[in-house]
This record gives sequence, structure tokens and C-alpha cells, in this order.
Amino acid sequence: MSQAVYLECESGELLWLTTGAAPMHWRAVVLQDAMPQPSARVAFAADGSGLTFKGGPSLRWAQAELWQPTAIPGSARARIQALPSRLGTLRSVLAALPSPRGFGVLLGSVLDGSRTLAAPSPVVADSPILRQALPAIQAMLGAIHEGDLDGALMLAESLLGLGEGLTPSGDDFVGGLLFGFAALHAVDPARLCFSPSALGRFLATARDRTNRISHTLLRDHAAGKASEPLHRHLAGLLEGESPRVLKQQARAAIEIGHSTGWDTLTGLWAALATIAPPGPALARG
Repeated sequence: MSQAVYLECESGELLWLTTGAAPMHWRAVVLQDAMPQPSARVAFAADGSGLTFKGGPSLRWAQAELWQPTAIPGSARARIQALPSRLGTLRSVLAALPSPRGFGVLLGSVLDGSRTLAAPSPVVADSPILRQALPAIQAMLGAIHEGDLDGALMLAESLLGLGEGLTPSGDDFVGGLLFGFAALHAVDPARLCFSPSALGRFLATARDRTNRISHTLLRDHAAGKASEPLHRHLAGLLEGESPRVLKQQARAAIEIGHSTGWDTLTGLWAALATIAPPGPALARG
């Protein structure tokens, strides 16, 4: 969120204040009234009653509502295996969306089968970021198809920090992919997922390759925590929602940031299209 006030806690964790037009997130305090404008680096304190900025405004929790992501029922486990084939129904969803930005131009190829992921040649030619990213993405998805998720994570390192904005496109794409695998693994722990050691190495590398906000969101995605639109969309796919509902959910997802929503949705769809048969998680080193 570019139109937000970012807060750093003593623990080093980040959260942000934003307005009701922004999507919910477990790090967000979404305000219905005007956004406070505290000075940069001003101290703040939070307790059970609210949030107070030194020499500035105060917020009170008295009427606050706690947001929780859309729950995925345990019965959804049996539907995971059908997800790759269900992605074919998203063709009509994609056709109804605005012209894609960022890595969103890859969504059509994701639906065709991410093993042969490609992008229209003129689009790649016009985008230095896509020209640099596409070989790495193809190699990543190929490794996932072979069941080498930890190897894919090593390949993903070349995407870190690639692109502009608060959250670069490369980070957002990888974040969507991490969220997809983490969320499905939470529903069905028998599914293949990234090993803790590989995730730890990747996130440690990301700390030096990208900015503080983007690194924090990568950690969240790896833990299965994303913005409300992504949670709703994944739950909708698992619950067999109609193309009309899926289109509404996808549209809400792509409206985040300039291209962040497109990039993250592309990573999520790519993860769903590369689902391997159930099996134990890889555990190297």
C-alpha cells in the first residue's frame, strides 16, 4: 500500500494504517475516518485501549472489528486434486479482466499449462523485467513439476528485488506462489511443500535483496498469510464458486497496487497449476 502509514514495532515487525478502500490484511489497521498524518519517525504506543502517536493523534479500539481470512473447510482437501483442471474454467474470468499489468501477462500461459510457460513475444520485447524474469520462472516451474520445490526456491532468488515500487514484481510473483503452496499445505499437510530449511535460506537471502516492506510480505506469504482478496479467491476455487464470483474475487485481487495484484495472482495461479500428487515435504539439509 503506497497510501499508508507504516509503523515499526519494537520487535521489528511492521504494520500499517490505511483507509477503508484498502484490502484487509493481518498487519493492517483499516480506518473508516480520515487517515492521521504523523511525522516521519515519530514514536507511538499501543495498548488495550488504542494507538497513540507522540504529540499527535490517537486511535481507539472500542468499536474495532477483528478481521479473519476466509476459512477453508477441511472438506476442501478432497477438491485440491481437481484444482489444476478447474483452472481451465478461469479462461472466461481472465477474458473479463482489464488488460493485465506486470507478470499478469503470463496468466494465459499459466492456464495453458505452466510447464511450457511463455509470454507473447512483443510483450517480452517491450519489458526488460519480463525478459529477465521469464527464463527463471520457466526453470522454477519446471523444477516444481519435477517435485524439486527446494530447488525451485533457489531459482526464485534471481527474481528478488526485480521491478519497481514498494513491492517489486518479482517478489510479488514469488509471494503468490509461496502463499499458494503454504495455504494448500495447511489444508492437506500430506501435500508436497517447501522444507523449513530452504524457506529459511530463501527469506534470509531476500532480506538483502529487496526492501523491508517486501521482505515482510514474503515472510507472510510463506506462512500462508495474504491479503483478503487472495484468501477469498483461493477459498472460492476450492469451494467450486461460479465463474461470476471468481471474476469478482480476481478483480478485487488485481486492484492492489499498480501491478502487485496482478503479479501475486499470477504466482498463486502458477502454484495451483503445478500441484504435485500428495506426498511428504522435501527435507534437505
